[in-house]
Amino acid sequence: MNVTELISDLELDEGQSVRQNCPECGGRNTFTATRKQGKIVWNCYKASCDCSGTLRKNYSMDSIVSKIRQKQAKEISLCPSFQIPDHFIDALYEDHKDYLCRIHASNAETMLDIKENRVVFLIRDPATNELVGAIGRAMNKHKLPKWKRYDRNSDLLYFSGNGTTGVLVEDVASACAVGNAGYTGIALLGTSLHDTHIHRLLRFSHIIVALDKDASKKGIKIKKRLDDYMNTSVVLLPDDLKYYPPSDIQVILS
Repeated sequence: MNVTELISDLELDEGQSVRQNCPECGGRNTFTATRKQGKIVWNCYKASCDCSGTLRKNYSMDSIVSKIRQKQAKEISLCPSFQIPDHFIDALYEDHKDYLCRIHASNAETMLDIKENRVVFLIRDPATNELVGAIGRAMNKHKLPKWKRYDRNSDLLYFSGNGTTGVLVEDVASACAVGNAGYTGIALLGTSLHDTHIHRLLRFSHIIVALDKDASKKGIKIKKRLDDYMNTSVVLLPDDLKYYPPSDIQVILS
């Protein structure tokens, strides 16, 4: 076997090295090969041997996922903590409770923005359970914006529920409805998927992309992007999931 064939057959993880006898000069344990940044670099350290070279070798899907998981494991928290403003209170009035019942979110961790009459959903980092943000829904239909972010973190996700299948939706209300249907609802808090979002989604066995009806094309693009990392499917919705009871959501998503 020549050197190129030997290197091509090596199954090295990123950063891993192997040391063995040189295939050209036969030097004992003088030949090393190391995988670094998608390349395998080899060299014989025997003075009389000029065996050396570089071969580009693409990452396997398992290697890509492994690198992302390793990076995720090293991250203590992706976002700074969030301080609750003084005008947030724990008490909710009956119309606020009725709203939470309508979207099947009675168990959500919420507060009331007493200044702007908004039901505020608290956002926690799933890895640390640290409070990292908040988003409020206006109870007055004339109040704009309808949804208000109180934090400055641009790449947060809102999680609701504890199912092994994650359902990617746009807003917190839909995430809560999905969480009550036995899945984990994951609100993008918009329609943009960031690289840091993908890190947080790797823990799920399956991701279903279920954006609102007017964002179907965006949902298909997100599905294609996630296909490189995990088992993913997309559902084209007749209406927003927050308008359905849990039993209907289970039928739609299955």
